[in-house]
Amino acid sequence: MSWKNLLKWGFFAALLLLGARYLWVHSEDFSKMVEIRPVFLPFLLLTPVFFIGLLGILNKTLVEAFGVRLTFLEWFGLQCITNFGNYLLPLRGGAGTRAAYLKMKHNFPISSFLSTMGATYLINTFLAGAIASACIVRIGDRVEHWGVTLALLLGASIGLLLLMIFPFPFRFPDRGFFQKANLV
Repeated sequence: MSWKNLLKWGFFAALLLLGARYLWVHSEDFSKMVEIRPVFLPFLLLTPVFFIGLLGILNKTLVEAFGVRLTFLEWFGLQCITNFGNYLLPLRGGAGTRAAYLKMKHNFPISSFLSTMGATYLINTFLAGAIASACIVRIGDRVEHWGVTLALLLGASIGLLLLMIFPFPFRFPDRGFFQKANLV
């Protein structure tokens, strides 16, 4: 058996042992799962798969803009590995795994990867802000002063995000303070 196979099986065994330890330590949490009504189980099981699929399609689309075509197994599997790595490794280590795979398999430059990662964060932030704004407006019917305040704050943050995405042309005046401060 080669070192590569030995390393693979050792890593797999370590993951199995860690999973078994987690089940042993948190067994009381799993006893509460019996209380979940079976009607909700498909929804609870398919929701994470749906979001992994959406993020995978987003990453596939962003990478295709740079000329790299990913198969279904690549974009879906890569997103699964990225999510798994983000749970296990510090500092969003799953993204590093995705970068390494794209670099080795498709010779994808790290600068282009960082561009796709930045675009992903902007899109996620915008969508989360829009969903949160809708929720706050809905909650605002029940709690008057907090709903309006939070809606204004989220509206301002979404406005700033839109300014980052779609900047308007701005030019400093050619004279006065801006010229003295070398801002022109």
